[in-house]
Amino acid sequence: RDKMSKQLTAQMIIKRAKGNYDLSTIRKLNFWGQSLSDISILSECISLESATFSQNFITSLRCFQGMNNLRELSLAKNAISDFSEIAYLGTCRNLIKLWLKDNPISKVWDYRIQVIRLVPSLKYLDDEEIAQDERDIANTGSFFSQNYEKKKENIRPPSHDPFQVREGRYKNNFQHKDIIVNKKKL
Repeated sequence: RDKMSKQLTAQMIIKRAKGNYDLSTIRKLNFWGQSLSDISILSECISLESATFSQNFITSLRCFQGMNNLRELSLAKNAISDFSEIAYLGTCRNLIKLWLKDNPISKVWDYRIQVIRLVPSLKYLDDEEIAQDERDIANTGSFFSQNYEKKKENIRPPSHDPFQVREGRYKNNFQHKDIIVNKKKL
């Protein structure tokens, strides 16, 4: 991996920008699958609105700090393993779409909640719209949304018989899908 990874340079950006020699005016970049590990030069691309850097070896996101024009950023399949790096994206006030799927941090059980907390401007994470429940959890730091008490009334507990489960609907707060449990012996 280290033998093949490389640093993004101004020359590489200019070549992709098709004649635009001023890094500060570039609005869109695509460096998908280029074995990049160091993209620090991007801090000079202050007008960047959309960028794709999926399938590389990126670990640091400091270069995106304060990029207020950035709206879409794809960093799927990289090597991002520290949530402190995601905090740099929180300074991008207009970032609404972010892809981080298949990074080491995306394997953390509360990954979505942590990213939503760190990047409050997001509307979509990994192509999935951010639900209000997720935003509530991220904002309060609690896994019980403001509507939990109301929802709790609709949840029936299992019967006292350990082999019997009563019919009911249970809400899975993490994937926002209903799970239906039917009467049956376990």
